[in-house]
Amino acid sequence: MKIFIAAITSLLPLAIATGIQVSTVDGRPQCIVKAVGGNQSDVGNILDAFERCGKSGYIIFPEGQSYWINRKLSPRVKDLNIQWRGEWTFPDNISYWRSDSYFIEFQTHRAGLILTGDGIHIDGYGTRGIHWNGDTWYSAEAGETVEGRPMPFMLWNVSDVSAKNFHQRQPQFWA
Repeated sequence: MKIFIAAITSLLPLAIATGIQVSTVDGRPQCIVKAVGGNQSDVGNILDAFERCGKSGYIIFPEGQSYWINRKLSPRVKDLNIQWRGEWTFPDNISYWRSDSYFIEFQTHRAGLILTGDGIHIDGYGTRGIHWNGDTWYSAEAGETVEGRPMPFMLWNVSDVSAKNFHQRQPQFWA
């Protein structure tokens, strides 16, 4: 018994450090993602949540949480419900996003976030969504669109998708 308690105690900091609370609700995995804060990357925790709960599960970004998305991400999911109450912020680092985003042949655009899969249901509950820092892009390009400017939140190769009560603030390009 002492060995078991010691093992659990030693693993507890690892579970807390991930920033994800994983449980089972109605037989489905549920991940609640806590933001790291202080403009530190949340991408690792978010991708971990998609990996753990992105198949027949729930992912919750709680209200009042601000997530820092400093690199591209493209999760593949199936039968996923997302409660998107917190806000993801994409930094205004134009040179980074131009060089390290996903190329989309349609109108030679780029994307920093691509969501792929089937049975994707997003509800933002009218609280938050994604802040793209678009004013930086509009000011830098002064009305002349330059290749490499990302479009927001791309759904690619999807079926059975719904998104409601979800906000995109200051997209870098049309939304």
